[in-house]
Amino acid sequence: MKEIRQKYGPYFITNPYGPNESLKRLFEFWGAGVNSSGWCSYNANRLVAHIMAGALGAEYSQYSSGSGPDMLAISKMIVLRRFDPTNGSSGPAHQFAYFIKLAREREKPVILFDPRYTVAAEVLTDQLIPIKSGTDCAMFLAMAYVSFKQNLCDKDFVPKYVEPRGLEKWKDYVLGLVDGVEKTPRWAESVNV
Repeated sequence: MKEIRQKYGPYFITNPYGPNESLKRLFEFWGAGVNSSGWCSYNANRLVAHIMAGALGAEYSQYSSGSGPDMLAISKMIVLRRFDPTNGSSGPAHQFAYFIKLAREREKPVILFDPRYTVAAEVLTDQLIPIKSGTDCAMFLAMAYVSFKQNLCDKDFVPKYVEPRGLEKWKDYVLGLVDGVEKTPRWAESVNV
């Protein structure tokens, strides 16, 4: 590390797999190192907590796998997108799948968008929508289109937690005001990958 620091400079060393408070502290004392961005397991959840719920961006533990049970318990509906929590690293002993199962037992509908027929599709969901691989983004744009056109956005949540200029830009794109292409359900049906 000394050789790398001398040869390339103090910022050529990256603090791996953040957050890693021990290495961060060591590098701060040593006058070197750059923090990595995000965390592979939790980054989307962390960013949503920061951008939409107003939490500090660095509050990993508050919005990490520990919040999964709470989130699933208060959900009215659970929508999974190409995700099988029965395998992979979805918590110790696949805890995310277990909490989805508990939510389903409490009559919370679970819908899965996935081109694959997985274990989750068999045992955890009420409905599998087997979309064509690679077309899920188009489908979600079409869902946003319907939401905007029918004024279905949450009137309390959106003004409080969604940045208005960014939302307007995205809405203009979805409604076709940017590129002349309305992202309608019919448009989404025609998307080929």
